[in-house]
Amino acid sequence: MANTDVNPTSFVNKDTKLDAIKPLPDLPEDLHALDFEKMTDQELQDLMQNLKDHNENLDIENQLYESYYQRTNPYVMKLNKLNDTTDQNPKQEVDLDTALDEWELQKKLKKRQQQNNRRDDRKKKKKDEAEEEKPMLLTVDQKLEIIGRAHDELKEKIEKKKDKWERAIDEIKAELEEIDLRLTDTSKSVHEFNRDFTCQTNSKSKRTTKINAEKLIKYYEDRLRMKDAVIEKCRLKKTTLKIQKNKLYIQLKQKEEMGEVLHAIDFDQLQIENKQYLAKIDERNSELIKLKMTAGRTIQILNKYKNNLQQCSQEYDKLKSEIAQRKEIYSKLLSEEAKVTNEKIKAEKTNTSFKKKIDEYRVPEVMEYIDLKIEQNELQKKLKNWKIKVEIAEMALKRIRKIWNQIKTTQKKTIAEAN
Repeated sequence: MANTDVNPTSFVNKDTKLDAIKPLPDLPEDLHALDFEKMTDQELQDLMQNLKDHNENLDIENQLYESYYQRTNPYVMKLNKLNDTTDQNPKQEVDLDTALDEWELQKKLKKRQQQNNRRDDRKKKKKDEAEEEKPMLLTVDQKLEIIGRAHDELKEKIEKKKDKWERAIDEIKAELEEIDLRLTDTSKSVHEFNRDFTCQTNSKSKRTTKINAEKLIKYYEDRLRMKDAVIEKCRLKKTTLKIQKNKLYIQLKQKEEMGEVLHAIDFDQLQIENKQYLAKIDERNSELIKLKMTAGRTIQILNKYKNNLQQCSQEYDKLKSEIAQRKEIYSKLLSEEAKVTNEKIKAEKTNTSFKKKIDEYRVPEVMEYIDLKIEQNELQKKLKNWKIKVEIAEMALKRIRKIWNQIKTTQKKTIAEAN
């Protein structure tokens, strides 16, 4: 194969490793024009490494084209089928080179027949043969088609391998679950056996176990009966499943006779419908995710508004209590204002009366003031005298009351004695 522009790094044969694939190095167009004597050792090593990488990439590309040729060539396909059929008998093997030789011989025979039929156009045929002998280079579209087909086939192989290993993983998981169940069953049976049939006698130095033989025999008989019952259940289940299988087989035969069996076209239509429904389901799932996100946002906003409402309600309660307190204070202030107004009216009245008295008041003369002062002193002396006289009279009244009380008591005693 000649040098190509496409680097098949992703589409390789199954025998090649992906780690070995490297990008195509930049090589000079004419290696003969290089002067190797003037080049340094490092430049020569780099050139050699580039040539190695270039050759490795070309080998990988050739493997890819060869595998495509083997898949598309009808003779090679027949040969592969024969090899597939003769895999079981290793003695009957077919050689690839012989098949290719036969194919080339058939091509030559066809060319000779054409030459015999068209003797007049020998010159044109010679030109055509000369053109055919020239190396045919692949176009970019052909290379892309080959790589695309190789990519699709590789994808199919990966999917098949995935399905295969998923089935293997499921089988291994089922086996592990069965083993776990058996282990739990055996541990349970061992625990029950040790609990029911072993009687341990512990001492400081020795530890002995005693087993009751009758109980042991009975235990094994019960276990065998249980196993027989399980076997019977499994047998009945197997028979029912066989009956169901036969019924389904008869229904399938009836459908085949009636022509209700799905053909390949129907299956393809069902696959297309399934893909359409899956696309619709994906769309619905994306819409559902969007709706869930919007619902989450709305819930967040609603929670914010709820918190704001709770804060506002708390503030409202506080303001309500403050308003009630302010109303009480206002009513008290109103009552105090009424009292103050009444007191103000009274004070104004007294003030007016005092003003009138002040206006009407006339200062007495000096002799009148002296006379009034003398009269006041005399009246004060009389008041003191009268207070003293009142005290003396009170003392006499008290003494007389005591005497009167004594007389009353003596009279009561005499009356009581007379009666």
